[in-house]
Amino acid sequence: MWGSVGFVVAVVAIGWLLDWFSVRWLPHLMLGLMVLIWLSSLCVTDAKAEHDKSSDGFLKQLWRPQVVAFFAICLLIQLSHGPYYTFYSVLMDSLGYSRAQIGLLWAVGVIAEVIIFIYMHRLIGRYGLRAIMIISLLLCVLRWLLIGFYRIICQRCCSRSVCMRSPSEPYMRWVLL
Repeated sequence: MWGSVGFVVAVVAIGWLLDWFSVRWLPHLMLGLMVLIWLSSLCVTDAKAEHDKSSDGFLKQLWRPQVVAFFAICLLIQLSHGPYYTFYSVLMDSLGYSRAQIGLLWAVGVIAEVIIFIYMHRLIGRYGLRAIMIISLLLCVLRWLLIGFYRIICQRCCSRSVCMRSPSEPYMRWVLL
């Protein structure tokens, strides 16, 4: 959760900074952030790991069908998000959003993630891991469909002028979050 909170602060701050400074400074800024992360990792004390001798071996656990399915799902989700993570900011910039706005849009998505983290223990208790995973996958598919078919959906449900508004209008934000 705290990594997500740090990400929110970083994207909002960097988005704001990039409105004032050239994007050429981004690698230097990222290097500085990485050095700060490394320095903070030096403050973490070592903890002794406890080993349960009664459990099956690691490889035997790793090859259980449920574990293989879980890692396959994670792989597919990460593969589908890769282009999104790579080109989301580029797309928003090409649509006319300021870098500060792009940072805020990233922050909104991650704030939603933090809220889910806060309530996840209740959701797991109520619905179980399997149901949460299936619902998450379905929502992921729905998200990509909405983004992919946005223009078609918009043109059929709204007037053409709404679909062609200025990119800085909030009409498109619901799809892109």
